Amino acid sequence: MIVILAVYADDIILISASIYELQNMINICCEEASKINMIINSKKCAVLRIGLRYKAVCVNVSVAGMPVQYVNSAKYLGVMLQSHKQFRVDLHYVKSRFYKSFNSIFHRAGRVRNELVTLHLVSAYCKPQLLYVTESLNLSATEKEVCNILGSVLYHTYSMFLVRILILCVILWMTSR
Repeated sequence: MIVILAVYADDIILISASIYELQNMINICCEEASKINMIINSKKCAVLRIGLRYKAVCVNVSVAGMPVQYVNSAKYLGVMLQSHKQFRVDLHYVKSRFYKSFNSIFHRAGRVRNELVTLHLVSAYCKPQLLYVTESLNLSATEKEVCNILGSVLYHTYSMFLVRILILCVILWMTSR
């Protein structure tokens, strides 16, 4: 059996084709953690099933004797993974993070009235929220359209700022004559 272990800082993801191999890998991780006086918290663990039988009832998996919950979605490194027939990422989560940062910037920038500052903030904080992980995914046509629409919102926002800046430059030029 193939078992994959991916570790980033204190986040660990175990990928296995069988529950038996997954449980063996969990047991090995628990043993190794106990050697360095660490305990794996079963309440922070989850099992996410991907494949044709992802809805089928399955035997429980446990961490240090405590059962681990089966979930429909799980967050790993800021990305919401979904339980489905094939690997899937929840783009609703990505969209909501994009809109949250977009609205936050516009709420606070309303008092500043400096389009260049707002434009830079949107580019620095909103665009990464939208594009994070999307390059590495095999997006469906619908998901690509959602990203295009959000990108279009960002583009039109930039366009409005640029039009305002152009109008301001023209007004300044005309008043300086």
